[in-house]
Order: sequence, then structure tokens, then C-alpha cells
Amino acid sequence: MAYLRQGVLFVKRFAPRPVEQHPDFGCNAEFYCGDRFIEMESLGPLARVGIGESVEHVETWELHAGVDAPQTLEGVRRLAEPLGLMR
Repeated sequence: MAYLRQGVLFVKRFAPRPVEQHPDFGCNAEFYCGDRFIEMESLGPLARVGIGESVEHVETWELHAGVDAPQTLEGVRRLAEPLGLMR
């Protein structure tokens, strides 16, 4: 997932696990847009965790400066494809 603001592209990567059950109606990513901020949240699958056990959900964050806002869908593709954001 990614967010572009004032020339800075913030990319948040995680390994989706679509076959497993997730919270919030089965989604693995949620976005909240308020009047002062945007939240991008990735979610791991539901898991039962016993005493002494653990689970892990890894996110990798990237910042790319000097990015111009695309004006067309093709422009979005040209921006996203080299970063591996299109599937």
C-alpha cells in the first residue's frame, strides 16, 4: 500500500496471507481518511496464541522523495510498477 503527499511517497509492504481468516470482514488492509490524517493499517490473520507462543506480522516502510503526482491511471502505473506495487 502507498500514499503520496507533497512529493513524498510512503510505501508500506507486508506479506498478505489471503487464504487465512482475518478480522474486520476478512480484510488484510484498512485505510482511514480523516480531516487531518490518513491511516494505512495492515492486518495479519487471526491466530490463537498460547502461553509461551508468539506470532509475528512484519511491515517494511519506505520513503521516496521528489515524486510527482500522476495525473492519469497510466501515470499511476508508471510510478507503481518499478516499485513492485502493481499485481
